[in-house]
Amino acid sequence: MDIEQRPVAEKHFLNTTVHKISWSGLTVAVKDRRTGQTKNILDNVEGLVNSGDCCAVMGPSGCGKTTLLNALARRPINATVDGRVCIDSTQLPDAAFRHVTSFVEDHDTFIGSLT
Repeated sequence: MDIEQRPVAEKHFLNTTVHKISWSGLTVAVKDRRTGQTKNILDNVEGLVNSGDCCAVMGPSGCGKTTLLNALARRPINATVDGRVCIDSTQLPDAAFRHVTSFVEDHDTFIGSLT
């Protein structure tokens, strides 16, 4: 089904506001519990997702996938976050950012044998 031809009742699912989300220089640093040294979990990461694209974040356990998503969503984390996360090339204030974005948490509520 062509999403442009959906019934009027479903038009609210279409994104007409945000055209791209981009990030650059994204670095997330934490203190190592044993040594007290600063350790970069993400180091100068950049990326771009255009409206309508499907983007998969993949990697082994502990590689920083959740950290990346939390940093992109500006969720509070116990780390120092540097870099830019932009909506349509503009770095928005937190209130405006929250108005045009949302975050759905990953809960393991499904039956594991069905995945």
